[in-house]
Amino acid sequence: MGSETIKVAVVGASGYTGGELLRLLAGHPKMKIAVVTSEQSAGKPVAAMFPSLASVVSLTFEALAPESIAKRVDAVFLALPHTKSLQPVAACMAAGKHVVD
Repeated sequence: MGSETIKVAVVGASGYTGGELLRLLAGHPKMKIAVVTSEQSAGKPVAAMFPSLASVVSLTFEALAPESIAKRVDAVFLALPHTKSLQPVAACMAAGKHVVD
């Protein structure tokens, strides 16, 4: 990962921590949010959950599919409840992605 833009996913993006991650990443000059997941809000736009991000994140929440997500991003941020990250972290790391949990 040199000076190019880094495509990232935020897994568990509909919660408080996920929303803060979206806000921080949306303002980062080298990061591009490419995937956002939420099991409960899959199919809904991010703006429905976080109106303040409507002008900077035009994505729709998807269901968690670690192998599919890993094919589309360079790095994955997880904001899942305690103990729910083990399988997604393992799948993303097995795909050679950088993971922040």
